[in-house]
Amino acid sequence: APGAMAMGIVAEMTGSPPTQLTLAVHDGAGLGMSPTHMAATSTIELGSTTQFEFESYGVDLGSLPFTPQFDGVSLRKGQRVAAFSSSVRQGGGMHGMMGGSTLTASKVQLVQQALRGTVSGYTSNDSRASFTLTMPADSAFAVLSGTRDVIVYQQPGTRTVNLQSVANGFTPIVRGLLFYDAGTFRLVASRIVGAQ
Repeated sequence: APGAMAMGIVAEMTGSPPTQLTLAVHDGAGLGMSPTHMAATSTIELGSTTQFEFESYGVDLGSLPFTPQFDGVSLRKGQRVAAFSSSVRQGGGMHGMMGGSTLTASKVQLVQQALRGTVSGYTSNDSRASFTLTMPADSAFAVLSGTRDVIVYQQPGTRTVNLQSVANGFTPIVRGLLFYDAGTFRLVASRIVGAQ
């Protein structure tokens, strides 16, 4: 205190590595934040001292075929992040709905998000499996990221809800941490939910 946090999907990025993000905000806390800021946009200023990390609680990251990493270089549009600041959120349009507010981030954290798509290329090896999840072309993720495909890793610690097994052609909701590695989005699943 006095600080603030804004959480949402990265909609725009400025610079490479980025110096500024635009978030489509769906959660927040702290001074300068109110319920009317939800569904608005917020500008996140990044500096040389901004720290990057990912929240691994509830996600089984053991024995993956890639090294999970999140920093300014691997940050991409379409990822869900939380930006933390030690100062008050500044500005914003009427009731926050027009956006325009700014948060200077001391830390940006990759947090879990959910994607829904169609399974293909399913392969399993004992208690682990991987598959490609293809989102609809008009989905928010596809529009923002520029790709429809994410490789999903089902781990021993991945929970399944309302389904017996995952198979090609199935359309689940997959929740977990979405990393960008070697030009590919890779989601380590904490939960896979079948259609209800």
